[in-house]
Amino acid sequence: MSRKSWIEETFFRRECVKFIPSSRDLHRCIPVCQVCQNLIRCCCGRLMGEHSWEESSPPISLCPGPGQDVAEDWSIELHTKASPTNAYGIVDFEDTATRVCRAKYVRVAVDSKAEVLLQLMLREWQMERPKLLLTIQGGSENFTLPPKVKQAFSKGLITAALSTGAWILTDGINTGVSKYVGEAVKIFGGHDLRKRNTVGITPWGVIDNNMELIGRD
Repeated sequence: MSRKSWIEETFFRRECVKFIPSSRDLHRCIPVCQVCQNLIRCCCGRLMGEHSWEESSPPISLCPGPGQDVAEDWSIELHTKASPTNAYGIVDFEDTATRVCRAKYVRVAVDSKAEVLLQLMLREWQMERPKLLLTIQGGSENFTLPPKVKQAFSKGLITAALSTGAWILTDGINTGVSKYVGEAVKIFGGHDLRKRNTVGITPWGVIDNNMELIGRD
């Protein structure tokens, strides 16, 4: 079985099929205006204007009607459907003005089996098996680190990863603490660390221009 068919046969994506606003504040635009399309997010992470409407029509109003549950909670089981993955391959990141860093990616469902994901990374992507996992998490709000603190954090993180054979796991978003992790890897990590030891796990709905990632290779 080829690598492409193995990925497509093995991995699934989940598509949100019902728009549920992430904010509990009732929105009173009737009908939903064009501005709202770019302001209101579903609990799946996508803006209303980017949401899929394959299973249902866009709402006329976000105000609940008579008998509707005002506090309906979004859930993977009730509000998403699974289908074969439609996005994987290689993405180019601009490293410097003259150099591009390439990274492999795949869109998978949140309930994908860990052992199959590990097989993908070790066998298909030929990443080195980690001896340690360094998970860096934090809020998405941007903040400023003093230069000395930033340098100490960056060098300490990369030194720890290289000396222990660790993978660095982040949410892959260019905000908050993850932004500093990315900058540390870019400046101090070198190409090999980025290629073999850094993993970003990001919700599909919050990736800018994610439609450009749809396709095979």
